This record gives sequence, C-alpha cells and structure tokens, in this order.
Amino acid sequence: MSVRGLTLRLATALCALAGALLLSSTSALAIRFVGPPLPAPTVAFSAPMGLGVGPSPKEEIFVENNGVSTVDVYGSNAIFKAEFPVVAGYGYQMGVDDSTAAGDTSKGNVYIAFLGGSVVQYTPTGTEVRKIEGEGLVEPTAVAVDPRNGDVYVADFGFQGEPGLGYVNEYGPTGTLSIAKELITGLTQPEAMAVDSSGHLFVGSLNGVLEYEENGTCMNACAAFGGVTAKTNGLAVGPEGNVYVGEEGANAISVFTSTGAPVETFATGIANPYGIGVVGTTVYVTNPSANAVYVFETLFPPSGVQTGAAEEVTAASANLGGKLDAGGEAEYYVEYGTASCSASVCGTKSAAVHVSGKVQECVLGGVLQECVAPIVVGGLEPNTTYHYWLVATNAAASKPVHGDAMEFTTKVAAPSPKTGLAQDVTATSAQIPGELNPGGAETEYYVEYLLPSSMTEESAAAFANGKTQASVGPIAVSGLQPNTTYYYWLVAKNSAVSQPVHGEARQFTTQLSQAEVEAQAAANRKPAEELAAANAAKQKLEAEEAKRVEEAAAANAAKQRQYDEIAAETAGLLRLEAEANTPKGTGKRAKAEKAKPKPASCRKGFIKKKNKCVPKKSKKKGKVKK
Repeated sequence: MSVRGLTLRLATALCALAGALLLSSTSALAIRFVGPPLPAPTVAFSAPMGLGVGPSPKEEIFVENNGVSTVDVYGSNAIFKAEFPVVAGYGYQMGVDDSTAAGDTSKGNVYIAFLGGSVVQYTPTGTEVRKIEGEGLVEPTAVAVDPRNGDVYVADFGFQGEPGLGYVNEYGPTGTLSIAKELITGLTQPEAMAVDSSGHLFVGSLNGVLEYEENGTCMNACAAFGGVTAKTNGLAVGPEGNVYVGEEGANAISVFTSTGAPVETFATGIANPYGIGVVGTTVYVTNPSANAVYVFETLFPPSGVQTGAAEEVTAASANLGGKLDAGGEAEYYVEYGTASCSASVCGTKSAAVHVSGKVQECVLGGVLQECVAPIVVGGLEPNTTYHYWLVATNAAASKPVHGDAMEFTTKVAAPSPKTGLAQDVTATSAQIPGELNPGGAETEYYVEYLLPSSMTEESAAAFANGKTQASVGPIAVSGLQPNTTYYYWLVAKNSAVSQPVHGEARQFTTQLSQAEVEAQAAANRKPAEELAAANAAKQKLEAEEAKRVEEAAAANAAKQRQYDEIAAETAGLLRLEAEANTPKGTGKRAKAEKAKPKPASCRKGFIKKKNKCVPKKSKKKGKVKK
C-alpha cells in the first residue's frame, strides 16, 4: 500500500506523570522526560542515535540515548515505560529481533552497535545477554535483524572509515560469526541498515543506499536504490514493505516502494536524521544534533470501507456506521437520501467523525467489535426508505472512499393531532377542524367530546395518510343540547400506537333553542313596553304642565293689560279733572298751551287762529248765514 501523505504530528512529549510523546504540526519539538523515575532517574534526551521497534504484535519503541548511555522504552502508544543503562561508549544504530522463527529465543532482544568495537545484546528490560566483539568487528555502526530467522547483520566502518573498507558481517541468533564474515564489502562508512520480510538487506553509507540479496549479492546491478546517492544515516522497512531513507544532505526522509519507486518525502528541514522506526502508521526519527525524537503519522488512503446495517431505526432517525481501515488518520461520514446512490453521490452528507490508527473498534449491542462509532442521522421522514453508504477520506486519498450502498426504512410515527376552534356552532351541532400528521401511515381520526353526563361521545371517524402536518376536517358533531358547554379534542390512532393520541382540549357553547330565543325575546320585550308607556305618561304630564304654565302666563298677561288700561283711564280722568279746576292761563293747561308749537305760517286757504291754522272763511256779499 502506498503512502500519499505523511503528516507531522509531534504529539505528546512524556508529559508529567504520564510520559506521553508530544506531537506538533509546525515544528519539531524535543521529547524530554519529565515524569517520575521509571525505573531509573530520567533525564532529557542527549544525542539520541539508534531507534528500534518490536517485537510484534505489540511493538515497543527503544531509543538509544547516546549522551547518557541509556535506552528509553515506550509502548506502541508512545507512552513512556522505562529506561535501562547500557555500556558507556559511542552507541550508533540499534536493531530489535522481531523474527517469526519458532525457535528464536532472542525475540524482542535489542542489539546496539558501539563504535568502540562491539555489539551488545540486551533483553527488552535491559539485561545484558552477550557482547559481540573481537573477531570481525572494528568500528561497528549499524545493526539489523532478519525478521525471518533472527540472524544479525552488523555494518562496520572498517579501518578508520577509509573509503571502500566498510563491510557487513552476518551473525547467527546466538551472536557467533557462524554465517558470514564480510558478507558485503567495499562500502564507505556504512551507517544504516534494514532487512525486509524477504531477506533483502538495505545498506546506507556515505555513497547512498544499495540493496543486497541475503547471500550478499548486490541487486539492480549495484545501482543506488531509489536513486539515493547521498550520505544516508537512517534506514527502516515499514510493515507495508516501504523503505524509509534518512538522507543527511537532503535533511529529509524519503519513502520508496520495495522496488525503489518514490512514494513521498517528508520531515524536510530536519538536519541529520538518524534512527528510524515504524510502528503501524507512526514513524519515529531520532535527531542527535537537536537532542530530539520526532514523531510522524504515516497516512494511507482509507481502505476496507464496509457499510454497516442501520441500527436503532426510529420514525425520524437511525444510527449508521460500518467498519474501515483509517490508514493512520481519517474522517468518516455517511451519505444518505431517498434516491438510490449513484456512482459517487448518495444524498445528504452527515457530520464527519475523526479517527486515528487503522482498524477501528466500537461497542454494538454491548459487544466490542471491529467497527466505527455509528453516526446518528436525524430529521428523517417516517415510513420512508433511505439509501446510504459509509464514506472515509484523508490527506492520502485522491478522493473519498465509500462502502457498498445499503438501505433502511424508517418506522411509522405516532400521529400528532392538533384540535382546532369550533366553527358554525348551532343549538344542536358544531363543526370541528384540526391539523394532523398521520406519521406516514393510514391514520384514523375523530372528535371526542364530553357530554353533560360526564360521558364521552365520539364523532364519525375519518382517515388520512401522509408524513407532514396538514389540515383535516371539519368534523361534524350533532345531537347536542342547546345552550350547553361542551369540551372536545381531536383524536388519532395508527399502527405506531397502541392507544389513541389526543390533541389539546377545547370548549364551545351551543346556541339557544328557538323556544328559548322567543322566550328571551318576549322577556326582553315586556320591560321595553313598560318603559315606553312610562315615558309616554311622563311626556303627557310634562305637556299638561307646560300648557297650564302657558295658560297661567296668558291670564297674568291679560290681567296686566287690564291693570294698565284702568291705570291709564284713571290717569286721564285725573288729568281732566285737574285741568278743569285750573284757571285759564295758569297751571298745567296754560303751560301745555304755551308748550304747543306755533306754526310759522299757514298754507294757502288757511289762517292762523289761536296759534292754529284753520280754514279761511269766504266773504260774500249779502247776509252771512249763521
């Protein structure tokens, strides 16, 4: 399986009391020990060089802390476990016996190459088993263990690292040179080795990487493996068969397939990478110049994606999942919809869930099994068939990977009646509307109402089908008593419920009967007639009183006129009597005569006489008639 993305995760660095490795996505951080002494005093990394992993299936991680002559041991989950002291000296690379050979009693043992001229074998807990030195060793620098049989390969600089004097020896599991001295020769400062599951030996030196058969024959016409010709300090073979190469000059780690095809380059910028170990999808790299161990997560495209059967299906939700190999780190989700899945689309995408590692486990039905935690999808319609599949993706995948399409059908939902306000209420009947979601199945609904006797009565039933809330009715209720308050509610039932479901209770009051209306009208009429008669009598009395007042006023006025006439007549008589008793030229009469206006002249035919103009008498001859 190829690696598409390797993401730096410098995650946990042996935190206090836990000792977990630190990961960072931006810069390399040294893993330092700050936990309690387990089992010896713990110190920070000091020029860590060699790194080995094994044995399977629960690999441990061994770091050769060269500056303080210790080996620090971690579990496969990168949790610090212990450390043990090693021989003082310049330790280089290390190898761990992870062979599958049944008789290999050294399985899990750790081999460390010391530049002083020896390779020391330790148990996983730090007990020294043997020391390989003397014959065939001058300046050993690297160790690799054949995973098939436990044979030990040791790379040596040769005399003072002179060009072409380096070589590789092969030892048996017991550490004796019983197989081959100088199995491979002509190397210049070899510093890294690794063996794959087929026994091919990869050797990194000042001149790059070469691949050899188990008998020491140079492969590929001795052409540089993967084209790597730069000084190589670190080599490892991953569980998938890829070869990891730490190039000093490139300040990076390159990944190749077992045939040398380039896959990926990562950890760029790390100067002088040395020991490399791969546990599952995690890559560990020592860097002595930075006193650090870097941790990377090797991502592979998700694989083995299998859609699981829907669990805990209700009318509105379901739990959907399955199983998958996350390829190191991935996110998964489900796509679902009412239409059949097409080649690449299967409806709505759920929220994504992040997972790390490879094969996932979860609890289903109370049993721990291989699966991902189910995703709950909600908002579904009742009694509806949905199509779905499980999807996974990560940075290594060119496109999301999905499992086979499956389907499930949601359950019928309980009906949800909603009682409406009564309409067209008469003395003996009413119309009751409402709303109802039938829940995806045929649903019977009716009105139930409370009689004055406290007994309940039901209307005629009707039926509806659907999956959403909609108006129903109105439903007629009849045979009611006039002028009576009734309590009522809408009722519905379908296959999802064992008992009818009631809407909220409401009330209405029937109208009066015709007889009651007429009686009420009559009762309302009598007071009005009496009031009108009283008002008429009052108005009559008021009119009579007004007439009497008017007549009295007229009589008073007539009397007043009589009084005025009598007074005037009396005054006149008195005046005449007074004038009669007054001599001429005196008194009021004289004054009155004097006061009379005197005409200045009389018109033609009149003469002034006694200050008055009187007609002029004509003069005739003869006797004047008397």
